[in-house]
Amino acid sequence: YTVSSSFGDNLSFYLNNLDQICTCVEGETQKICEFYLNITKPGIGRQSLKFEVPFECVDNIIINDGVYSENFFLSGGGISSEVITEITIDSSDNIYVAGYFRDAISLGHLQVTSNGELDIFVAKINGSNDEWEWVVNAGGTGDDQAEGLVVDENGDILVIGNISNSASFGSNDISGASSEAFFAKLSPNGVWQSAFAVGQGSLFDIITDGDKAYVSGALADFEFIVGEINELSGTFDWNAHGTGVTNNGITDIVLLNDSNIGVAGEYQDFMGGPSEVTFGNFSFDLEQN
Repeated sequence: YTVSSSFGDNLSFYLNNLDQICTCVEGETQKICEFYLNITKPGIGRQSLKFEVPFECVDNIIINDGVYSENFFLSGGGISSEVITEITIDSSDNIYVAGYFRDAISLGHLQVTSNGELDIFVAKINGSNDEWEWVVNAGGTGDDQAEGLVVDENGDILVIGNISNSASFGSNDISGASSEAFFAKLSPNGVWQSAFAVGQGSLFDIITDGDKAYVSGALADFEFIVGEINELSGTFDWNAHGTGVTNNGITDIVLLNDSNIGVAGEYQDFMGGPSEVTFGNFSFDLEQN
């Protein structure tokens, strides 16, 4: 995601200048201040998210109520490009983010340096004090990207995405195609436990249900894919394929109430590719949809 805000890139500026942006009216005890984040996702476009944050009014002056503190809006960045592609939260309100960066990235007092071009990063924000707790990176000499992450029932962090040819995840080295999907696991304290090359292409989303993990993405030869991935081996316990032409494949996956799996994605016609998208007995004509 590319993220910007209605009040500039510095979120701390917003909270330090509330009296200029959000004001109390005579007699008000609480003020709901509004701000927006503009998110641009490749293949989807720009979306604007509205947030309403309550603050206390004392003598007509806006006061931070202590819940939405300035430290909650943490900033970070590098000397080149960096993108957060996914964010998730665990049962203790710890926040985890994943993405990729070039050269180096600083998150609070923490810093990591790229192994080559784009590198994967995963970071944790402590839920008790809203501070960056740890950040780790992974990658090789090419472009490597994290596309999704989730916390499993054991507190481990499962990460998916794609690498270029080869990459190191701590002491775990993997290799594959020029664009190779990967599945990796971090311990709760930010140590890479394992990493696996899954196949040519990329994985885009991951969810868990108890001890099961499900992923979705796009593999080579115009194939969409969704399936249950084994945390110990990085192989599919089962998977379902769809064929078609695509830029991004199955980008989102969700567990439905009846234990079925719902997916969403996108497809785009390319010269030389199939003329329709097929999922089992269902197909969509690209010229009509």
